[in-house]
Amino acid sequence: MGGKEVSTTQVRDDDGYAAIGDYAVLGDGRGAALVAADGAIDWWAVPRLDSPPAFAALLDPERGGSIELGPADPDATVARHYVAHTNQLQTTFTTSSGQVVMTDSLNSGSAGPLPWSELARRVEGIDGTVDLELTIRPGDGLRAWEPWAEDDPRGPILHAGKITLGVRCSPAIVLRVDHDQVSGSFTVEAGQRRLVGIVAAEADPLFMCDVDSIDHRIDITSASWRQWVSQVNWHGAGREQILRSVLALKTLVITETGATAAAATTSLPENVGGPKNWDYRFAWIRDAALTIDALAVFGVEEEVHAAVAWLLHAIRANGPDVHVMYTLGGDVPTEVRQPSVPGYRHSTPVMIATRPPPRPSSASTATCSAPSPTGSSAATSSTSTATANSQIWPTGAPTAGATTTPACGNSVPTAPTPRRR
Repeated sequence: MGGKEVSTTQVRDDDGYAAIGDYAVLGDGRGAALVAADGAIDWWAVPRLDSPPAFAALLDPERGGSIELGPADPDATVARHYVAHTNQLQTTFTTSSGQVVMTDSLNSGSAGPLPWSELARRVEGIDGTVDLELTIRPGDGLRAWEPWAEDDPRGPILHAGKITLGVRCSPAIVLRVDHDQVSGSFTVEAGQRRLVGIVAAEADPLFMCDVDSIDHRIDITSASWRQWVSQVNWHGAGREQILRSVLALKTLVITETGATAAAATTSLPENVGGPKNWDYRFAWIRDAALTIDALAVFGVEEEVHAAVAWLLHAIRANGPDVHVMYTLGGDVPTEVRQPSVPGYRHSTPVMIATRPPPRPSSASTATCSAPSPTGSSAATSSTSTATANSQIWPTGAPTAGATTTPACGNSVPTAPTPRRR
C-alpha cells in the first residue's frame, strides 16, 4: 500500500468494513487510532489503549462511531504513506478538480505526552480546489453509553461516557452540531491549510486548545518521533523496514509507565467469521518478552528499562505466582464482557476480556508481529534473573548480521496484534 493509489469507493465492503491490513496506526505513547484508506478513523480508544473506545466503527460500522474526513467527490482516489520516521500518516486525495494532502497525528507536546489526548488532521491544498466533508460521530462504547453533543460557546463538545471531546477547527470550517455528532463541509484551494483537531479528556477538565497550537504540535510531534528513531542502533540492510517495525512496537508501550500491550485493539478475529475474538490489550508475559527483546536488540534503552521495571512491579504486586497476563494498570484481569455488537465482518462473539483468554492455536488474520528475537530473552530475565536483581537485564548493540524479521516493510501496517502462542 505505501504510495499505491486506489479509489475511495473500493475501501469498504457493502457492510461498511475496511480490510484490516489496510488500516494505518497512529500512536502517542498512550492511545492508538486506526485510519482507513478513505480517511475515516474507525478506532480510537481514549485516553489509553485499554480504555473503552470513543470511536469503534472497526467492530460496529453503524453504532461504533468514526471520524470521517475526505473529499465530497465519490470518484476521488487516495494514496498514502507514513511520514518518514514517525507514527504520523500522510494521505493524498486527488479529485477531478484538484489535490490535497492530509497529515494525521496523535500529538505530543514540547516536554513529552500532553495532559490531554489530541488528534490533529491538517489538510493542505496542492492543486486546484477540493471540497471536503467532515463528520465526527462518537460511538456508544460497544453498548456502554449513549453519546451526545452540545454546542458550547467555546466550540462543539461531544460526550462519550466519561470521555469529553472538544472539536477545534480552522475558522473557515463551519460546523453543525446535532444531538450526537458534529459535521461540516469546506473547500481547500492550492496553497491553503485547514486544521481539524479533537482534544479529549477522561474525568478531567477539558482544555479547548488554540487551533494554531494544535497545528504547531503536529510539527513538534514529527520532530519528537524523528529524535526518538535516531537512537535505533541498526545500520545494516533493511534499515527503513527495521525502523518501521520498531515504530509499530512503540505504539504498544505506555510511555508514562512502561506497560506493554500485546495489541492496540480488541476483538479482531483469528479467522473472519470465527468465534475467537479476544481482547489483547493486556500485558502478556510472552508478548512483553518479545517486545522487550526486540527493543533491546536495537538499543532502545529507556523503553526497555521502563517495560522491565513495570513488569517486575506487576509480578511482585500480584504474587507470589507469575500470571499469564496483567492489565495495563498492573492488576490481574478477572472478568469478560460480551457486548451485543456485530464484530469485525460479523465475527462474534466480541470479547471485551478482563481475564486471560485461552491460548489461540491458529494464525491471526491481521499480521504485524514483532521482530523475532534470537538468543536469550529479556522476558526470561524479567521473570527469573531480574527478579533476584532487578537492576540487570540483557542489553547490547546489534550487528549488521543480527537475525531479525522486519514487520510490514515500508507499507502501512495493520494494527499490531500479538504473536500467536
